[in-house]
Amino acid sequence: MIKVLFFDYREIETLHSFNRHLEQPAKHPGNPLFTADQPWENGNLQLFGSVVKREAGPFQLWHNVIHRPWTTCLAYAESDDGVAWRRPALDVHQVDGQRTNIVFADNAVGSAVIYDAAEPREAWRYKLLCGPKPSDCIAAYRSADGVHWDPVRRYPVIPTNPDCPIGLLQAQDGRYVAYHRWHGFGRLVFRSESWNFMQWAGEPRLVLEPDAGDPPQIQFYGLGATTYGPYELGTLWIYHTDANDAGPSKMHGYQEAELAYARSGHAWHWVA
Repeated sequence: MIKVLFFDYREIETLHSFNRHLEQPAKHPGNPLFTADQPWENGNLQLFGSVVKREAGPFQLWHNVIHRPWTTCLAYAESDDGVAWRRPALDVHQVDGQRTNIVFADNAVGSAVIYDAAEPREAWRYKLLCGPKPSDCIAAYRSADGVHWDPVRRYPVIPTNPDCPIGLLQAQDGRYVAYHRWHGFGRLVFRSESWNFMQWAGEPRLVLEPDAGDPPQIQFYGLGATTYGPYELGTLWIYHTDANDAGPSKMHGYQEAELAYARSGHAWHWVA
């Protein structure tokens, strides 16, 4: 028996009496699942982070809160069902003498976390990429519990500011893959690879950019990705800029996620 994912027809020779119809996912009726109600959250929560579910253990969530004047902190939460979340009071970072759920306070821009079950070194099971101070370039960290983080080396591993969330995964052949921006090229998606999480090979490769079929107000904000069998599946963040925004930064508009897939991680396709 062959399992067929119907966004990719290359395994199918003929097809009869079948229509593919894409459905948007429904938002949970209980949203929002939690709000910024703690003093150190400054009235904001950003899901610029990751969710991990180990085989035995709770859902683990890493998300961002912003501290003035503009420092991105990485905070931690847990859930048994993915709906009811608890934010533990931890000993990693205190605010005004109070324990918090912040686990990384040095400007964790673009943070992405994975759990590497095949990693033989316990202290390396959790892996994190982000763009911390003072370099603001992408650096790599390791952890045994996802709470206490240590750098894998003194210097950044990818010499660019991530500027937006990083897509981080481990491919079927074992290599680590990061999807991120490359400073100076705007809102486009680049790919970097590593076999050991410390050395990342060569210059990042451009893998996703708007083409002639896209309207002028389309930009690619970023790509979240994971593996599924021989595929990489991704949520491509389509940023629709405001046609009346004449500024160079294009900070006004709205964002939608589209389902995308790739066989090699380099040639991406839209399901729609």
